[in-house]
Amino acid sequence: MKTLSAFILMICSGTTVFAQKIEEIKAKHPGQEAVVLTNAQHYKIEVVNGEPAVESKDLEQVLYLSNNASAYMSRYSFTHSSFHQLQGYQAFTRTADSKRIKVTDFKTSHSKTSGIFYDDVKETAFDFPAIAPGAVGTLELNLKHKDAHLLSPFYFTRGVPVLNSELKISFPKDMNVKYIIRGNGKEKVIFKEETKRGERIYTFTATDLPDDRRYADAPAHAWFALHVIFFIENYKNEKGETVRYL
Repeated sequence: MKTLSAFILMICSGTTVFAQKIEEIKAKHPGQEAVVLTNAQHYKIEVVNGEPAVESKDLEQVLYLSNNASAYMSRYSFTHSSFHQLQGYQAFTRTADSKRIKVTDFKTSHSKTSGIFYDDVKETAFDFPAIAPGAVGTLELNLKHKDAHLLSPFYFTRGVPVLNSELKISFPKDMNVKYIIRGNGKEKVIFKEETKRGERIYTFTATDLPDDRRYADAPAHAWFALHVIFFIENYKNEKGETVRYL
């Protein structure tokens, strides 16, 4: 994602070029309090002791565009559980004048899902500090997924416009991973497959996505939101035997 890399360099440099880029984004998305610069997730799948082992790294970056953004968009959260175990995380704000301010106050609580008798999902919430026009809030997250049958779909869109969205899946070349792209705007997703150092890599990218619009009489979010469902069909264990997984 060369465009994204160049944009991050502008953020760090604190030049007038970055300020000009923000004005371009404001003009393209009038009335928006913020945009998501980066919505990226990388899954790495290996075979360990005869079973698929999965870890993921998430990166989300939000560019704040208005003075009103802090009133209702500084609060952020992420979920984890015994099936999706938290390995590490950090969050920080990079201000418009390139000062980096780390988040130090994280609060974790049980997140109860309506209609489910028992689940152990936890939600960790925090507030990005020093939110003002031109500030960028960044969340980095590492998870270990204990059961590869339970991998969640990747959603490209958010409640505000998304400039760059990417899902990457790395897995052994003798493993078969299937995927389905669903939702509105499927034609915007660019898929690339490559092989490097004995791994196959699937990359799904989409850029300049509009914000999700929710309507009272609309079907469930998953019905229309752009997303990828992926799963392991089969793999080879250490003995070279093909194991059917789904």
